[in-house]
Amino acid sequence: MKKLITFISIIVTILLINAIPTKAMYADIANIVTSLGETMDQMGINYHTRIEGSYILYSTDAKLNNAKKAMPEVHEWERAATDYAAFEKRYVCKVNLTGLKLYTTYYYQVVAGTSKSDIYTFNTGKTENTTQFAWITDSQTYDNGYNQVDAVIKNLRKNVPNLSFILSTGDITDRGGKEAQWNGFFQGTTSLKDLPVSMLPGNHEYYTTAASGYDSPEIYNQYFNNPQNGFEGRMNSSYYFKYKNNKLYMLLFV
Repeated sequence: MKKLITFISIIVTILLINAIPTKAMYADIANIVTSLGETMDQMGINYHTRIEGSYILYSTDAKLNNAKKAMPEVHEWERAATDYAAFEKRYVCKVNLTGLKLYTTYYYQVVAGTSKSDIYTFNTGKTENTTQFAWITDSQTYDNGYNQVDAVIKNLRKNVPNLSFILSTGDITDRGGKEAQWNGFFQGTTSLKDLPVSMLPGNHEYYTTAASGYDSPEIYNQYFNNPQNGFEGRMNSSYYFKYKNNKLYMLLFV
């Protein structure tokens, strides 16, 4: 009888373990980021989802009343395991908002099936005569270490409340081939939910395997939606944008 009870307990334990859903490498909607467009009346939004038919709702109203619907350009992407774990199959979605009102606050939300993201926000410029932005670089860290990066950005914003955007010159990750580091960045930097960015890959984003030198910006390009005005072969990872009377060129030479 004792052996029978033990056997039944083992079977029940196995069934319970199998019944627990395994944690996906990313949520239904993940890695949302707002990037500056080529001009101030444009914004690029990038996100990943496992669900077909996603879209965003955007409005100048914080509760998304009278929201407009914007459909993304979508491509399916995955990356096989190398020295590191595989990037699971997902839909990479890029939304380009154009014709936005200048010096205006916008709000948006990603909708995928029954899942909805938090509400994100951005400004199409500040009315002040001068433009204040933060330049950061080499934020590479591991998993939860991105909370420290977030703390730095929050401290910057406390001291510079009229910050218009974040400009990063790369090395967001230590190894571009490690998805956990990308997840750590997007999950850890919560302060970017209401601040647009202009990102550039560094050499570490090009390191897609443990032994590789400069490989390619393929992985980086799945995470950001930059102006598509760069030169052939480096589109999205090299570009320029205009902000008030300034034109900034984002270039990485490899």
